[in-house]
Amino acid sequence: MKDNPSLNRSVRQNLHTQTQSKQRKQREQSVKLETIAVYILFAPVSVLNITEYFFPECGAPLCLLQVLKQCMELRAVAPPPNAAPVSVSVFYQSLCPAWRHFLSQQLFPTWTMLRDILSVHLVPYSASKVRDAATTSAAPPTDACVVELTGASGLEIISCMESSADVVSAARACLHLYAPALSWASVQSCVNGSRGPLLVNRSGAAARALSPAPSHLPWVTFNGVYTDEQQDRAMSSLFTLVCQLYQVTPPAAPPAAAPPPAAPPPPAAAPPPVYICVCVFMCVHVSVCSRV
Repeated sequence: MKDNPSLNRSVRQNLHTQTQSKQRKQREQSVKLETIAVYILFAPVSVLNITEYFFPECGAPLCLLQVLKQCMELRAVAPPPNAAPVSVSVFYQSLCPAWRHFLSQQLFPTWTMLRDILSVHLVPYSASKVRDAATTSAAPPTDACVVELTGASGLEIISCMESSADVVSAARACLHLYAPALSWASVQSCVNGSRGPLLVNRSGAAARALSPAPSHLPWVTFNGVYTDEQQDRAMSSLFTLVCQLYQVTPPAAPPAAAPPPAAPPPPAAAPPPVYICVCVFMCVHVSVCSRV
C-alpha cells in the first residue's frame, strides 16, 4: 500500500504547528519568570531607597523595618475615640520653593499615610518682610478661598496646584479632580468678592498672633506650639515626628467601688463562771454577816 502524500503533508504540518505552539508557550513562561525575578530583585531596592529618602537619620534596612512596624501599628486598628490627632498648622507662601519642596517631599506623603492621626491646617500667608510678620502684603486669595471652601480636600487640591507652573490656571482642573461637587464659579465668587480679601486678612492676623513671629516660610507649628527643633525635623523627617508626637490618652479608670459595710461588732461575752461564783459567794457572806 502506497503512502498518501497529502495525508503525510497534513500530519507534518500539524506536528510543526504543535511544536511551534509549545515553543511559544515556553518562551512566554520564561519571560514571565524573568519579569518576576526582576521585580523580586529590584522592588526591595526601590522600597529601601524610598525609606532612606524619607528617613535619612538611619540606615535603609533599619528604616524599612521601622516603617513597616509603624504602618502595622497605625493601620492595624483604628485610633480609639479618645486619641487626639496631631495638629499641624503650616503658614506658607504660594510658589515659594521651600514650601513646594516641603509640601511634595514631606507634608503630602506623610498626610497620605497618617491621615487618621494627622490634622493639617493650611494658612496661605504672604509677608513683604518675612522677619516682620506685622508687615504683610496682599496675597492672591485663590489659595485662601480653596482651603476655606474645600475643607478636608484642601491639601490635595493645593498640592495639585503647587505641582503646576501656573498655580491659578491649574486651580480649576485640580478642583474638578479632588472636589467635583464644588463649582469653579463659587471659588471665583470668593476670590473676586469681599470674602477673599477677608480670608487673607484673617491669615495675616493669625500669623501676627504667633509667638515667636514667623522669621521664614513655611512656618510649622505642632499642636499650636513652635520650636526650632520640631521645625528642622519636619523639613527632613515629618513622618517619624508625627508618630512620636501622637499619644494615645489611656481610658479613664472606672470609679472605685464603695467599700463593703463594716461588720457589726460581736456581742459582749458573758462573764466567766468563776466571777459569777465569787459574786454569789460574796453576797451570801454579806447576808450571813448581817444576820450575825
